[in-house]
Amino acid sequence: RGRGCLQSCAAVLDRPGRALWIFPQGRQRPAHLRPLDIKGGLGILHDHNPVDLIAVSLDYVFLERDRPAALVHFSKPIPGGDVGGPGLLPAVEGALVDGLTGGADKSVRVTRISDGQELVKFDNHGDWVFRTTWVASGTRLLSASRDRAMKLIDATNGQFIDDVNKLLEPIDCMVRHPIEDWAAYGGAEGGLRLYKAKENQDRTSGNNDVNLVREFERQPGPVQSVAFSADGSLLAAGNTGTEVRVYETASGKKKATLSGHAGSVFALKFSPDGKRLYTAGFEGIIRVFNPASGSLQAIFYPVPLTPVRQTAQN
Repeated sequence: RGRGCLQSCAAVLDRPGRALWIFPQGRQRPAHLRPLDIKGGLGILHDHNPVDLIAVSLDYVFLERDRPAALVHFSKPIPGGDVGGPGLLPAVEGALVDGLTGGADKSVRVTRISDGQELVKFDNHGDWVFRTTWVASGTRLLSASRDRAMKLIDATNGQFIDDVNKLLEPIDCMVRHPIEDWAAYGGAEGGLRLYKAKENQDRTSGNNDVNLVREFERQPGPVQSVAFSADGSLLAAGNTGTEVRVYETASGKKKATLSGHAGSVFALKFSPDGKRLYTAGFEGIIRVFNPASGSLQAIFYPVPLTPVRQTAQN
């Protein structure tokens, strides 16, 4: 069976202008299982016809409650004439692993921009890491994950310091306060909470949420985006529904509701003077609101949008 499969694959590659999609492990496996266990058949095919290779990292996640999203990373082409023999499989494995760097492999990494060197790698999360931010004047990192934890990390050596929060719900987004060492997160169950980015040493056996500064009202759906105004006085939260809510940070009082979105809101940004709030999301439209009154000021359409009905074919 294996020999016949390899012969069929080789016949495909022998045809001009054809491409071949294969699972190098010989079967479909979850993206984060280690080792990758790439089989030798890939090397046999490459020896027969040393074509260029592209490694594809594919994973499915529930960024929204009721529908999965496919996340795909395509590596740079691996030239067929440059890599072969015993070096082929390590090159492919490295390209696949690189496709998962930056959160999908449950890690936090610090990389030096000037030369791309990895300085720190932190592996203590149990699920995808969706957000990171610097705190304590850049000496510490704060990471937020689908495993429900906001973890405080020593940025000099990658050592785990403490969980900042009580583990209540998967965290989809996080933002640092512009002045205080605080961070707000939005959760998959609609939670919106503000925490001090410090050790949680004062908690007791009752698992008290001692770093909690404020819990805001529950949102109407999973929170996909959060943003502070430049002075930190306002906090905005976008969810999977059709609205963005703006709150006073100090009191937790809702200041405005920004309506009219047709789908999840994935990005929020206040203008430097705090008089405008930009929103963008699933529908591909940028809206500009007055965050004090909630009034819509402008709409930007980056590209023409034409609805198309599609039907799945068996």
